[in-house]
Amino acid sequence: MASKTYAYEQILIAQTALKAAANPWTEEFPLPTIIGMLSDEIAALRQSGFSDESIAALIQKSSGIDLTAETLTSQYARPKR
Repeated sequence: MASKTYAYEQILIAQTALKAAANPWTEEFPLPTIIGMLSDEIAALRQSGFSDESIAALIQKSSGIDLTAETLTSQYARPKR
């Protein structure tokens, strides 16, 4: 019998709830750190043909993080293999 699987979004929701319970204050990060945390996703979108302008717009629209394409381009560091 195959084990049940769960969507990535469900895991993120659970992780957010656990972090909120363990640490009731909000952690804040500077843009270079945020870009680093999202580097795998940024790389995947770039490989799919997304421009830095569209990636920055998607981040800003979905999260409210004030990020320009210029900042994304200048702060992005390729993931190390």
